[in-house]
Amino acid sequence: MIDLHYAPLFGLFVGLIVGMTGVGGGALLAPILLFFYGLEIKVVIATDLIFAAITKSIASTNHIKNSFIDWQVVFRLWLGSIPASIIILILIFYGLSVKSDLIIKLVGSLIIISGFSMLFSNYAQSKSKLFRHRSPEEFKKFQSPLTIFFGSVLGTLVTLTSLGAGAIGVIILKLLYPFRMESQKLIGSDTIHAIPLSLVAGFGFLSMGLVNSDMLIMLLIGSIPGAFIGSTYIKGLQPDAVKIILSIVLIAVGIKIVL
Repeated sequence: MIDLHYAPLFGLFVGLIVGMTGVGGGALLAPILLFFYGLEIKVVIATDLIFAAITKSIASTNHIKNSFIDWQVVFRLWLGSIPASIIILILIFYGLSVKSDLIIKLVGSLIIISGFSMLFSNYAQSKSKLFRHRSPEEFKKFQSPLTIFFGSVLGTLVTLTSLGAGAIGVIILKLLYPFRMESQKLIGSDTIHAIPLSLVAGFGFLSMGLVNSDMLIMLLIGSIPGAFIGSTYIKGLQPDAVKIILSIVLIAVGIKIVL
């Protein structure tokens, strides 16, 4: 196991990625906590959720200042994700139990899906633009209900695994809002959506005593400045290039977890 004093470096790395791309927080941190620190999967999820809420809050300050948030879309996602998270937490509180091995497999599978989502999200967006252009009225009719529905899917996944709000959220937004979701607005909207969702789920697990406070504090020492730096310089960066590299890493890590 790696010494706890190295945790701020991991936090810095994850914070930079979150600030630059809005994705990869849970998908990167969960394997780090599993492989390098040997934490139990439920503790990983709980700690990851609080970490994500705080780190993305720091990143979002610059996104809000730069008007990189599509609030209408974000509110639609919240209508689905937050109630779904609360329902899952209630079920867990009243006895819902999922085996740790199954959760680990689910985490690994979602990391792989996140990696592929990042690789093919631009292609999916281009196809969605064609459909939006050909059938605008039909497309608009399903936008709102599908956003709420997929928000509930994200809320369920995030609460059970701490993953999904980033990379999977990105491809959902690109498919449902192909013209509105330009790169910077996509990152800002995806980041801001994850904050209350992660807080709701995270505090639910915190009340169950599952958060590793020492690990959380050490990670935040690095991630808070990392998220601020990444989100500050997003205008001069090429997030798509970062995502390609990140997606390959995630796919490899996810395969290792599943196998």
